[in-house]
Amino acid sequence: MVLKKYGNRRLYDTARSCYVTLEDVAGMVKAGVEIVVNDARTGEDLTRLTLLQIIIEHQKNRVDLLPVPFLRQLLTYREDTLRQFFDRYLGLSLEMFSTVQDRFTRTLQERFQSALGSLGTSREAGRERTADVESLQRRIEELERRLALAGSPAASAGAPSPADTATARPGRSRPARRAGAKPRPRRR
Repeated sequence: MVLKKYGNRRLYDTARSCYVTLEDVAGMVKAGVEIVVNDARTGEDLTRLTLLQIIIEHQKNRVDLLPVPFLRQLLTYREDTLRQFFDRYLGLSLEMFSTVQDRFTRTLQERFQSALGSLGTSREAGRERTADVESLQRRIEELERRLALAGSPAASAGAPSPADTATARPGRSRPARRAGAKPRPRRR
């Protein structure tokens, strides 16, 4: 996208035929739009200066991106030294930062997906255990029913029947009284 910069410092978007602000340009750059800023009168490329101006304008309202001692040191270097510094060091630093950030994001997403996957596995295992417990409960109930119908020898020998153990009160070792049985006198 080509922008023209006029002498009054206004930027004109030639594609949309309207004036834009530095904030608009910053938003375009963040959105990945390739911009070129040309001087409207001379045609000189002002892209670098415009991007630096955006950074400086953002610095007025935010935490210091470039500390004062660093800026003083930049002014003392010769132009060719500065160009080498920015081309090599800052370019590589930003590349590495971007790479590390991408790796971190991928790793975080993978671990999150893994955690969700294991949660699903533990839910399935929990469902299987619940099904096993329910199956065992049904089998026990069926056995108790068969014992009650068959009149098992254990019931006639004075051992508690399955019906007695089902009606026993918690915490008591003896079964509850059967219906129709006479109460025993209490000892004092």
